[in-house]
Amino acid sequence: MIKCFKKIGHPESQIKTASCSADKISVRLKPKPLQSGLLVLGYLHMYDYHVHTRLCNHANGSMTEFIRHAITQGFEEICFLDHLTITDSPRPMTMEVAEVPLYFQSIQHLKQFYSDRIAIRAGLEIEFHPRHTGLFKQIVDDFAFDIIGSSIHQVDGIDIVSGGSDLSTS
Repeated sequence: MIKCFKKIGHPESQIKTASCSADKISVRLKPKPLQSGLLVLGYLHMYDYHVHTRLCNHANGSMTEFIRHAITQGFEEICFLDHLTITDSPRPMTMEVAEVPLYFQSIQHLKQFYSDRIAIRAGLEIEFHPRHTGLFKQIVDDFAFDIIGSSIHQVDGIDIVSGGSDLSTS
């Protein structure tokens, strides 16, 4: 059994039955309760690539709390993906450009600290605006983010996403 177990790459605790011969490996995995995630060959892989922090002004909890919760829920990987928007809004739902270095370095530290328990990625959700593409390109060039997402939440100063916008329900 141990020889088969090592060949198929599943922890022994997940295997319901297994048999092997010189030319064939047969494995049945124990069923796992379904949660959000990606089901691949009988094993649930859970990822969350849209985790915001307090820096974006609309998330609660620390980065460490998010990571610990993800670990207890069985996630294999998460990605912090905070908003970066250049706006004149009086209450922006975004981190400031000056906070990007702190944000990036914090994630790098947490990646190392939790590397034996969960994969952590660093990302930015950049609000697209043609006037600011040069600044965003500079930030992306200066920091080795794992993921860059682009979004549009405002058009001509109108919030088209939040519940307070007439456009968000149409």
